[in-house]
Amino acid sequence: MASSCSGLTHALQSQVSVPQLLSRDPSLRQLALRDLAALTDQQNDKYMPELVAQLRGKDAHRILPSFAKVGPPAIPALLGLLNDSDPGARGFAASAISTIRPVSLENLSKLRSMLKDEDLWVRQRVAESLLSIGVVDATTESIALSAWSVLNFSTQRPPGSIAEWIPLLSDDDGTVVSTTILR
Repeated sequence: MASSCSGLTHALQSQVSVPQLLSRDPSLRQLALRDLAALTDQQNDKYMPELVAQLRGKDAHRILPSFAKVGPPAIPALLGLLNDSDPGARGFAASAISTIRPVSLENLSKLRSMLKDEDLWVRQRVAESLLSIGVVDATTESIALSAWSVLNFSTQRPPGSIAEWIPLLSDDDGTVVSTTILR
């Protein structure tokens, strides 16, 4: 009984550190994600504006797992970003929506409509998000594959040694990190 009480006390006292969620140190990010997962929906509401704002930043790729921890209460804020003028916010919002399971038919429909986005990078993120959910069809696969060929990833050799991976994964540009992971 004592351990469940201490877990409840921890959940009630948790303060999530958004800078830790963005940290380059994976262990700090994991601790912050654990704290975020321990919060109630009402407590998570307090962090939602700051989490959503990070989808426009250079570390957007690091904040994505946070939305999976928040879960369905994050969906309305993420849906609001699907029409944002910033392609990065649109693409990362689509990726974040796909991490919150199960994905509703309505949200799947919204993601599918984004396959026609004007921005190639956004279409790629959406196609990859749909594929990660299990939506495998000719259109989604075609967009995912065409984006790779247009962005010239198909001719680039993926990093081979750990020494080649580290600078790419540590880059300040989230797009560099994202595309390195996807190679």
